[in-house]
Formats: sequence, structure tokens, C-alpha cells
Amino acid sequence: MGSFVTGTAGHTHGPLILLAHCALVAIFNCKPSQTSDCTMAAPDITRLTISEPFLRLGSLLAEGPCYRPEDDTLHFVDIQGRLLYRVPLSGSSPPHALSTEDRLGVACFIEGDDQHYIVAAKRGFALVNQESGELKYLAKVFTNADQETRCVIMLYTA
Repeated sequence: MGSFVTGTAGHTHGPLILLAHCALVAIFNCKPSQTSDCTMAAPDITRLTISEPFLRLGSLLAEGPCYRPEDDTLHFVDIQGRLLYRVPLSGSSPPHALSTEDRLGVACFIEGDDQHYIVAAKRGFALVNQESGELKYLAKVFTNADQETRCVIMLYTA
């Protein structure tokens, strides 16, 4: 598939965007001669060596990281642990974990609403209060445990 080099291109979080772009190029086997979108200059090349984890939170299944530049925080869910983490990347504040009543698959920010996340939760789509962790379903995909069980069984037998 090839090797990838990331560069900052003048942006603090540019390597993530460039890496995602390179992955799409590799997945779709796009050649630079086919489209101008397949090329991306990387003026500043940085090699990172990681010798230990950035965070040791004891997460069971951490997924869905997202960054909020307004307060320089990293947010992600621990699906099995029923937690939603907020990690300050600058300053000395410790990570904050919100406990939720159901498992969350992903959490996203809502433009114009700094009080809630919108989430894909175990039973459907919901809002989670960013301070209390209170989960309020907007739409439930499963209305009872029997429907949920049948869906899981179908997924594993398909």
C-alpha cells in the first residue's frame, strides 16, 4: 500500500487531516495524475516516537476521538465503560469522565450548544449533558429489550 509521511503544513492538528487524506488515497488507489485532490504538500515533516501512552485512563473500549479548539480539549467515549471523557490538552486540569446510563458509540459537538453532546447510544440517538452525563433520548431505534436482542442475534448469525 505504501508508506505515509505526515507534516504539519502550518496547522497545529494538520497531521491528522493529512493522514486521513493519505488513507483515502490508499483505500481508493487514487493516483496524483487522476485528480489534483490526491496531492498534498507537507512542508514541515515531523517524526514522532511514542514510548508510552499519552493517557492511562483504564478505558475498556475507547473510540470516537474529537477535538474542540475553543477550549483545547480532546473528547472520546469508552463504549464498554459507559463513560464520556473530556481531556484538557493544555494546562494542568485532570481528565474528566462522565458516567452515562447507556453505552455510547460516538459523541459529537453541537454547533451553538455548549451544554450537550449529540450521541449514538445503545437504544438510539440522544443528547448528553456535558456536566452531569444525563442522557435524554431524541429517537429510540429499539423500544424494548426484545427488539434489541433480535437485532444482535441477526447481526451475529448473518
